[in-house]
Amino acid sequence: TYTANTTYTATPTIIRTDYNTFTYSATSGVAYYVSTSSSQPSAGSSAASTTFALNTWTTATNTGNLTLSAGQTYYVWAKDASTGGNVSANEATIVVRTITRTQGTGSTLTTKYDGASGTTFTAATSYVLNGTVIWASASANTGYNTPTLTMAGKTKTAAGDTETATANVAIVSGA
Repeated sequence: TYTANTTYTATPTIIRTDYNTFTYSATSGVAYYVSTSSSQPSAGSSAASTTFALNTWTTATNTGNLTLSAGQTYYVWAKDASTGGNVSANEATIVVRTITRTQGTGSTLTTKYDGASGTTFTAATSYVLNGTVIWASASANTGYNTPTLTMAGKTKTAAGDTETATANVAIVSGA
């Protein structure tokens, strides 16, 4: 197996840019390797691609839209410009969180990624990158009284409230 050059100490950083995309960078990083495997990659001998693909060295610094699934973790390594490239000894990680959505009897539930002006989602189970802000609102249907809304086990303002996905989040409405 490949052993990282311990003199290359740059650790990549990850910035979540949407519920299913992120950017990455490193001091003096010239190529990046993004994977769902925690195994450190070898530096490889071929030139880095200019387009993003999982499990390939790339000079791109944005993932594009990823297909997320439960329990995934994305790992990012960097390599420097030295001959052959030294792979960073440490990687950056970002975890996928599961969002479950339950619309209770007598209520209407609206849910969005990245806040009140974000993208609406209606699936019973969705996946987001750690740190995604989830917005939800609940309203009582005709013939029902006060709507209720809970997110991650916390009572929320039914007219619209948020929860940051730093763990799996269950969203439940009722009336």
